[in-house]
Amino acid sequence: MDKKAVFNLMFDAGLNYEKYFEKSTMNVERMKVSYQESEKYLNDMSQESLKELDQPLKILCISEDWCGDCGNGVPAFGKLTEYMENWELRMVARDGFEEYVEKYYTTAGRKKIPVLIIADEDGDEIYRWIERPAKSYEVITKIKEKMLPKEEYITEYRSHPDLQVGSIVKNTLDEVIALIRKAVLLNSILPKKS
Repeated sequence: MDKKAVFNLMFDAGLNYEKYFEKSTMNVERMKVSYQESEKYLNDMSQESLKELDQPLKILCISEDWCGDCGNGVPAFGKLTEYMENWELRMVARDGFEEYVEKYYTTAGRKKIPVLIIADEDGDEIYRWIERPAKSYEVITKIKEKMLPKEEYITEYRSHPDLQVGSIVKNTLDEVIALIRKAVLLNSILPKKS
């Protein structure tokens, strides 16, 4: 099966965010906080600039509720989608599509999650976003460079302001919105399929 067929198979098998959340048993409190932070952040944004992004898109999120990065990012995707009439967001469990994830959706050979795949209406991938925002990677890299003992590393990691849910949500939404803006623009200039 080619990549587009796999995307559409996974998309068709996916759940909307509300159903995904209802089925979640782990990281539920983190997901609630992330969703609330997303709502605050998006309410402060220009609704006009968000509406510019409301073009027909299929968005697939590969996730697992046990994953902390998914607990931070996935609710932000769910909330953002509520602002868009023309987007369809579907969530699938990575472990339910192991073979396809391994073939098409790894990062440097690793099965990182969440993976947010932005596609056109036919399921052709335009862009993807992976795991966590760049700012989080920058902070984690700086903390690791200190070569702290494990306990100190964990303490610094957990207390760093840029690694708190509110900051992660803001940075995630900034990146995802920028990617989707680029995807919408790219999709608008590509020749139409016949």
